[in-house]
Amino acid sequence: MALPSSCTVLVVGSGNAGFSAAVAARQGAQDVILIDQCPESWAGGNSYFTAGAYRTVHGGKSDLLPLVNNVDEQTAEEIDIDPYTEADFYNDLSRMCGGRSDPELARILVQDSTQAIQWLASNGIRFQLSSIARPTKSTVAFDSGGPGWDCAKVRGTPYNTGDVLNLAIRDAGAATAGNWSGCHSVAWDANAPSHAGDQEITNEFTKSGYPLGLMLNTAGKRFVDEGVDLRNFTYAKFGRAILGQPDRMAFQVWDSRMIPWLRDEEYREERVERITAPSITELASKLVPLGLRDPEEFIRTLDEYNTAVTAFQRENPAAKWDPAIKDGLSTQSSRVKLALPKTNWATPLDQGPFSQCGLLAA
Repeated sequence: MALPSSCTVLVVGSGNAGFSAAVAARQGAQDVILIDQCPESWAGGNSYFTAGAYRTVHGGKSDLLPLVNNVDEQTAEEIDIDPYTEADFYNDLSRMCGGRSDPELARILVQDSTQAIQWLASNGIRFQLSSIARPTKSTVAFDSGGPGWDCAKVRGTPYNTGDVLNLAIRDAGAATAGNWSGCHSVAWDANAPSHAGDQEITNEFTKSGYPLGLMLNTAGKRFVDEGVDLRNFTYAKFGRAILGQPDRMAFQVWDSRMIPWLRDEEYREERVERITAPSITELASKLVPLGLRDPEEFIRTLDEYNTAVTAFQRENPAAKWDPAIKDGLSTQSSRVKLALPKTNWATPLDQGPFSQCGLLAA
């Protein structure tokens, strides 16, 4: 179809940001055109592939329950959730960004977070349990993603190439803002497609079960503190850590006690290739054809980890494993300390069968 010859707002990109910008502008009585280089079947950007979680300030369940569509009265009575204040949001944002977040963008993100989800809900976005008008000149909003790492897998749309960002900055003098050194990069199934997400499987290639076990590289060494924080605060960082490892890949490992706790949508047999063995030694042997270069170091790493966990448990017999909180179960006792600790959820990996899945960054 032929595009109009003019508009007051041109939105480039059809992801969540693009569609939200277009709807908000149209509600403000602007003439809006939204364009994207992708075919219509790929409209939606990477929002198509996400789990759809959204962090927001709230005063407890009285603020949240009116927004969700899958909670009956009985379930509502059973829900207990603490308020998440602006101060909580600011502190988490500062901690995760190392204090480098743009102050003005952070203020808008935090203070407008509740209003944003209320606006989305009012426009038909459905949430489940698991704006100020400013007259301005004609506007072009660029919501088009950025260039990716050539060795990382593409989790979602293959059309987030960053071309329009380069064009806008280089040729149109568009302003830049924020911290461009970071990215959202996760642990991703090594067998997933390399250059585009799967529109049927969507986000199920994510592998976020590392707090329940360990991650080791192809040299047989751990490289992150798997228990440094709750999964929601680390999953988008650990992809970069994987990309920095030899061969840019890693293995997640669990024993039989933790396997039942893995998320079914990420780890069920029809979704992931899991290698299982009755012992750590046999598991290491099975991983050699998949890229493990040093099986002896792999075994030694797990033995040292188990020794440290056992020492902590003997010193702290009242400590209990609790995946819902940072439980303090660690590898750091007065007698034994690992150079790279596991700060929470450190349980022995000593009860077979043992299982693993291969990871790349995406």
